[in-house]
Amino acid sequence: MQFNQQHLRFFILSTVILFIMIQTKEDTQPVEYTPKSPLGELNAGSKKFTMISKFEVTDTLVNTDRVQSIDFLRGIVMIIMALDHVRAYFHYDSLIFSPTDLEQTTPAMFATRFITHLCAPTFIFLAGTSAYFIAQRKTLKDTSIFLLTRGLWLVLLQVSLIQFAWNFDPAFHFLSSNIISTIGFCMILLSMVIHLPFNVILIVGIIIVAGHNTLDTISFESGSIKDVIWSFLHQRNLYALGNDYSFRFLYPIILWIGVMALGYCLGRLFDQDYASEKKKAALLTLGTFSLISFFILRSINIYGDPNPWTLQQNASFTILSFFNVEKYPPSLTFLAFTLGVAILLLGFLEGKNLDSWRAVTV
Repeated sequence: MQFNQQHLRFFILSTVILFIMIQTKEDTQPVEYTPKSPLGELNAGSKKFTMISKFEVTDTLVNTDRVQSIDFLRGIVMIIMALDHVRAYFHYDSLIFSPTDLEQTTPAMFATRFITHLCAPTFIFLAGTSAYFIAQRKTLKDTSIFLLTRGLWLVLLQVSLIQFAWNFDPAFHFLSSNIISTIGFCMILLSMVIHLPFNVILIVGIIIVAGHNTLDTISFESGSIKDVIWSFLHQRNLYALGNDYSFRFLYPIILWIGVMALGYCLGRLFDQDYASEKKKAALLTLGTFSLISFFILRSINIYGDPNPWTLQQNASFTILSFFNVEKYPPSLTFLAFTLGVAILLLGFLEGKNLDSWRAVTV
């Protein structure tokens, strides 16, 4: 197979995204340690100070205090995301039709796309969990500043380096809000949301995720200011700006801030107050409830997705229609399934020693 510009784009983009995830790893987990100093302890009045070396602290952070299940799940999702990009860049039919187009796809092609639905929700959900961990180490003010600056950096990265890696166009004729900028915007909003009481954050997150499909029928005059704002908030849209320039809103923000808020609230399960067995039970219960909700909502076929499933030419394609849920913006059933799977995986992985899988953790 000949190596062409499209393959090079895939390599550069995958490298950039992997670099971003690795760079954010150091800020994503709770850090609690009691270092033992080779230099001894110094007493000053009633306060006790422990002197430690830089090397000792670094070694402690590397070997302990990580939530292995979260690191492992993030790494697995990165691998699955690469599968989706390989299909998009190396499979000829990806340039002709969508793998979820039931008129043209095959069950195998559909499966390669469906499994990658896990990626975006898991990234954003765990980003919220990571923000909770950060808030346990810093003041709310410092956490807000961190989320705000990190969010702005991700947005800038999306419209510059990542966009160039997608298109190889130095004039940037096409721009879009993709997953990286969406995480950035959600972090910016979360920098304000974390000042609310914990229960309020949880309730708001649930209301957004469960109720956002009620907004699907709202629309405004095409090209108007209201239409542009609504596209940023809730509706996928492409705008021609003239002179061969265009902008696409691919990941509307309303739903995703709800997902990140729920991920933030999930972080409380990883507090030291929760024993591993209690944590495992809670995660398995939440994941199971989410998946049951998916099957109930999808079976009723009234609310939860703008595209009801229908009977197809055979049983296989009827099943594909059942699982063919909307991603842009993600429907309630889309999130009930993907987040349910992600939370179940966290539950199954809880308490397990994953040191031998460190190569795939992020």
